[in-house]
Amino acid sequence: MACLVTGFIAGWVLRSVFVMAEISRSQEQMQRKIRHWQYEAARARSIAEQLARQLAARTRLLPEEQDGPPAGDN
Repeated sequence: MACLVTGFIAGWVLRSVFVMAEISRSQEQMQRKIRHWQYEAARARSIAEQLARQLAARTRLLPEEQDGPPAGDN
């Protein structure tokens, strides 16, 4: 009877160790995914800022008032 209880406890401990290792691997994988998407978000923000600066520079080159037809179209 003592062997059965000892075996049960050893099995439970062993199973707990494997489950904890699996949880740890899952957490590490999730951390990698979070870092990846944080990097991608920062990269997207950088690209958006660059495009906004380009758009602002191009709109400054356009004439202030564009109410009438372009010059040369009579």
